[in-house]
Amino acid sequence: MIITKFFPAFISFLVISLAGCSSQPVNVNTDYSEFDFGKLKTFEWVTDGPKRESKISNLVYERIENEITKNLTGKGFNISSDSDFFISYSVLKDAKVDFNQQKIYDYAPGFVWSSGFRHGYVLGTRVETVETNFERHIEGTLIIDILDAKTKKIIWRGIGSKRLPEVIDKKSRDDIVAETVTAVLKNFPPTK
Repeated sequence: MIITKFFPAFISFLVISLAGCSSQPVNVNTDYSEFDFGKLKTFEWVTDGPKRESKISNLVYERIENEITKNLTGKGFNISSDSDFFISYSVLKDAKVDFNQQKIYDYAPGFVWSSGFRHGYVLGTRVETVETNFERHIEGTLIIDILDAKTKKIIWRGIGSKRLPEVIDKKSRDDIVAETVTAVLKNFPPTK
């Protein structure tokens, strides 16, 4: 009776908890120079940008460009051949290894002579071991550079890194690209 009363609430809690753990956040880092970002109105893509990594599909690059364009136009910027700033980006995909060490305390059977406050035989002894676990995963990094059209120097850089799932379908890939671009460009243009 009590189980059936609380079972729906328990299942709801479990689903919400697992959903929260399934998505890794995007780690974002930005840097920018002293610049009047308020005068920026139009942008264009750098045509001779960084060389694309051959391990990453052209479809991914198209998704990234479309998402960056959508994000910037949503902030009021327009694409123009006579632009105020240029956009360039790079994509990296690296294999990473996470290490985790944990102390484990256990008791081993046997007799131990103990000297000190108490003397005598004990039925077990405390054993301390250190367990080291490692986990391999793939991390994707998106670097977006904003360059001043006049000086061709970087005036803003945003870097977003995210742990990628082992298997990615089209919808997941679209979601990851959208989430990462949005997170990186969230603070562009910077406010003083």
